[in-house]
Amino acid sequence: MKKLYLASSALATVAFVSAASAHSFEGPHAGVSLGVSNNMMDKKLSPEDTAMAGFTGKATLGKMGFTGGVTVGFNKFFNEKFFGGVEAFAYMNSGKNESNLVARDAAGDVVLTKKGTFQRKHGFGVDAKLGTLLGSSLVYGRLGVDFGTFEKSIKISDSPDTANNGQQTKKKRKMGFRAGVGTETKVTDKISVGMDYIYTHYGNLGKKKSNQEAFEVKGTKASDHKVLFSMKYYFKG
Repeated sequence: MKKLYLASSALATVAFVSAASAHSFEGPHAGVSLGVSNNMMDKKLSPEDTAMAGFTGKATLGKMGFTGGVTVGFNKFFNEKFFGGVEAFAYMNSGKNESNLVARDAAGDVVLTKKGTFQRKHGFGVDAKLGTLLGSSLVYGRLGVDFGTFEKSIKISDSPDTANNGQQTKKKRKMGFRAGVGTETKVTDKISVGMDYIYTHYGNLGKKKSNQEAFEVKGTKASDHKVLFSMKYYFKG
């Protein structure tokens, strides 16, 4: 009898949690996230650029770094299983892509050295989410836009024209499209933990105008792979 009572109590608890889960994920929420981001820079060069740089085809620079940010959002269940939502976000990145290119003349003497760093420093955007409740966890996909701020820093040295030597730093904001999948589980009535994979494609950061700009941001494609771990607070609970 005692075992039957304990089993009945456990089943009642599980049933209560399952019944309450859909409503506990509904409404407004805010959270923080921390993870890793692999910033990819894909630079295609013309034959003239290739000869000048001393390497072939293109340079693909991938740099892993830390990323973190904040989110605010709202979920709405259509029934007891399926939901839609919207989530705004802002983030910062630490990873930098670096290049060190040397141009030589026919005699093999260095005529130009360019050291460059490319970084997606921070950004913001909004996602639409669609998913389902599996047990006491959410499983969902997301589609959205990301307005990332890219910073380039180019240091030129060894140029015969000393006016070209020096360092330049510029910033540019670029809209990208992102897609991802994730899952989220409640650990208390109001707090959840989750994990997301997100891919963002920014496309061309700019059109290359000349060989002198070949090593810079112009003519470079950017994308990003990100894995995030998050914690959210649901105000409705």
